[in-house]
Amino acid sequence: MGEWLVLASETDLSPMIADGCGRGGDGGSIEQNWCMPAPGRPDETEAERADRNFTELMQEVRVAQTGVQILFGFMLTIPFQARFGELDSWSRKVFAVAIVTAALATACLIAPVAFHRTLFRRQAKEWVVRAASRLAGVGLVLLAVTMVAALDLVLGVVYSRTISLITASAVGVVLALLWWVIPLRRRWRA
Repeated sequence: MGEWLVLASETDLSPMIADGCGRGGDGGSIEQNWCMPAPGRPDETEAERADRNFTELMQEVRVAQTGVQILFGFMLTIPFQARFGELDSWSRKVFAVAIVTAALATACLIAPVAFHRTLFRRQAKEWVVRAASRLAGVGLVLLAVTMVAALDLVLGVVYSRTISLITASAVGVVLALLWWVIPLRRRWRA
């Protein structure tokens, strides 16, 4: 990628979006897409950029990894609690969704470490960065589903199904806004 200015047609933006390039121009029309090095790093090589991107991604993933692992560990203990047998069919299904999505989120958020370890010194850093970025995105979606389901489960036991569904839905909307809508709006305006 020696050339940083990449022109794309309106119909073929997926490769650029997958590579992390944002929309250029005034934000209202798709005329040009810019793939530029980070500000202040004009002499950064592709290998250096891949190393930096991987390091930054791993820092971000560490935060999510810790949270999802604690949540997953906590959820593994729930069936062994005395009141678990009292859960109705809906609550058991919500629990199943929560624990399966927690396991999948854990897998997605830990996978970049396995990729790096397996492909270390194989000149695959760029591929690892792209794959790890996608897995982190999927892991965050799964973590959001886990959080909403766990919240619905707990509030359904403590209060009522109505309160739990309303609250869990509201939290789901807040997570979607904070984790995707606001950043994506900024990304497309930049």
